[in-house]
Amino acid sequence: MQDYIQQDEEEAAPAQPMPPVPEADVLLYGTKGIVIKTKTVNQRTLVESAAQHDLVFAIGPAGTGKTYISVALAVKALKDKKGEDNHYPASRRSRRKPGFSAR
Repeated sequence: MQDYIQQDEEEAAPAQPMPPVPEADVLLYGTKGIVIKTKTVNQRTLVESAAQHDLVFAIGPAGTGKTYISVALAVKALKDKKGEDNHYPASRRSRRKPGFSAR
């Protein structure tokens, strides 16, 4: 068995370094240095639209990266700490009346 494993390791091609990724396409760097980037023109359009507008609706066929890019943008916003002061609106914090306890 060990001979078989060694033979497979010897036959494996050496790992090729990844070509550099254009910085404009990089959304963020994930764990272990994984580059999360746009891969198509439409994904770039989605990123540009999200940068310009508060709300963007992305519709299209399954498997085109709509959710992937949207989640990457959300993670990027969290890493950049955008919207930090909007966690809990002040109007909701002040609804309880002093001395009131819900039991």
